[in-house]
Amino acid sequence: MALERVLVLERARGEHVQEAVPPIGCQRMVQAGSRLERNTRVAAGSEEAPKLLARRNLGAAAPHLRAQAVETRWASGLEGLAGEAYVELPLDDELEERVAELAERGLRAKVRCGGVEVPSRAALARFLRTCRDAGVPFKATAGLPHPLATAERHGFLNVLAACAFEDEDALEGHVSLTPEALRWGDRRAGADELVRVRREQLVAVGSCSFFEPVDELTELGIL
Repeated sequence: MALERVLVLERARGEHVQEAVPPIGCQRMVQAGSRLERNTRVAAGSEEAPKLLARRNLGAAAPHLRAQAVETRWASGLEGLAGEAYVELPLDDELEERVAELAERGLRAKVRCGGVEVPSRAALARFLRTCRDAGVPFKATAGLPHPLATAERHGFLNVLAACAFEDEDALEGHVSLTPEALRWGDRRAGADELVRVRREQLVAVGSCSFFEPVDELTELGIL
């Protein structure tokens, strides 16, 4: 199985890309079709990240790496962003206006589901609903190594179900996944619907642990 190193640039104010492109933060291995991809997160200055994304490679500095996506925060600004750029949004009173601007610019959103602060079910549901109504794809990261939600955490299968069924109540309760369908209660979403949801809404989930979600999906009989 071939290994491909994929660079994910994180645009951070006051930091710059170094020529050697040393990794910082966590590295994670994710299954991607028939290959394993190694996502290496690095910091990039506000001016460099869009340029590297446009070039899709790092040239002589690191010819074995290519820029796949840019991640940034709303506070860092949107100038120069294009393509597969994810903007982390605060879940505050201006969420709808910010998502609308991402839609106008053709950008994507990002939400943190855990970490220092775990958003409430209502706050996460509002984010999902706002992105869906605006047609903005998003990724959900931080605090999502577990498939199923509990009282203390969110689960990535629950987030997928909430998107597929357009029902925030799916953020709680048991969700099952078989080769035929995703099920929550008496609701069912087949493969074609899940492909659409993955394309138009929940593009990806993030976990700093590769083995934790794999182990739990195995215990559930999904893998």
